Amino acid sequence: AQLEKLEKNGLISGEVVVTDPRPNRRRFTLTETGKKAFDNWLLQPINHPRDFRQEFMVRFYFMTRERPELLPDYLAAQITICSGWLASTQDREAKKNTPGSFDKAVIHFRQSQIQSMLDWLIWLQYQFNSIQEEIE
Repeated sequence: AQLEKLEKNGLISGEVVVTDPRPNRRRFTLTETGKKAFDNWLLQPINHPRDFRQEFMVRFYFMTRERPELLPDYLAAQITICSGWLASTQDREAKKNTPGSFDKAVIHFRQSQIQSMLDWLIWLQYQFNSIQEEIE
C-alpha cells in the first residue's frame, strides 16, 4: 500500500520484471521528485526525543551511504537540538519540588534518556571526525 501511495504521488516509478518460473515482480526506482523529497527529508534534524531512536538511525544510515560529506553539519545541528531538549527537561525537573514523586521520577528518566542521546551523538561526531582524518 505504501509503494502504491509513493507511486501515485510521483515519488517512485515501478516496472514489471519477469521472473520465470516465479511470479512477476515490480521494481521501483526514485523519480527526480522522489530524489528531491528524499534529500529534503534526509537533512531534516529530529525535533522530538520520542522520534530520535528510529528516525535518526534511518537518516544516519542513508547519510553515511549517500551523502557522508553532510554528516558533520547534520550531527552538529542535532547536538544543538538535543542540548535544547536536555536543558528544557532539566528546567522541568528543577520545578518539581517533591523528591521521590512519580512526576519527578518520570522527568528524570526522560532527562537521562536525552543525556544518553547527547552523549552518543558527541561520541558519533568524534568517531566520524577520526575517520575523516584517517581518510585525508
